[in-house]
Amino acid sequence: MGDEVRRIEGVFSGTMSLWFNSFAPVGGGGGKFSEDVKKAKDLGYTEPNPRDDLNGLDVARKLTILARLSNLPIKSPASFPVQSLIPKPLESVQSGHEFLAHLCEYDEDSEKLKKKQRRKGRSYVKESDNIISFYTKRYGSKPLIIQAAGVNRFSVQQVLVDRDGVCTDVVGYLMML
Repeated sequence: MGDEVRRIEGVFSGTMSLWFNSFAPVGGGGGKFSEDVKKAKDLGYTEPNPRDDLNGLDVARKLTILARLSNLPIKSPASFPVQSLIPKPLESVQSGHEFLAHLCEYDEDSEKLKKKQRRKGRSYVKESDNIISFYTKRYGSKPLIIQAAGVNRFSVQQVLVDRDGVCTDVVGYLMML
């Protein structure tokens, strides 16, 4: 019973998925990054300080939990390359309010990120979906794919309450393979 997980890929942040799907939709267009970050904050989709979502560490923590529960040799969130979406000059601001007040000054820089995201193509992820692909020994190049709503104003608190519990259902499912 069980299977050997060899690789895990995916979109692990409903908040990030929401931002990219509104900021840089697959079909083109999209709004300003600062406006989309503020909108997500106002809707209750982000951490109290949006920098905690934008710095990439939340995704690295989730990957660490999944990797450890899948018996992959990962030591810490620092094991993963993380690209922060926080403009360098705003990394040291004191509060989330101050961060949001100045983020619009970097909207033009964010346009480069928008173009890069479109080139990668993410048409399989909608709104705030998370999608996780587990590549296992048994199934080889055909991953087990789990896709679900990643964030909404009703579930975000429940999902973030217990970081170890975030992956319990996924790992339970993997153990049944």
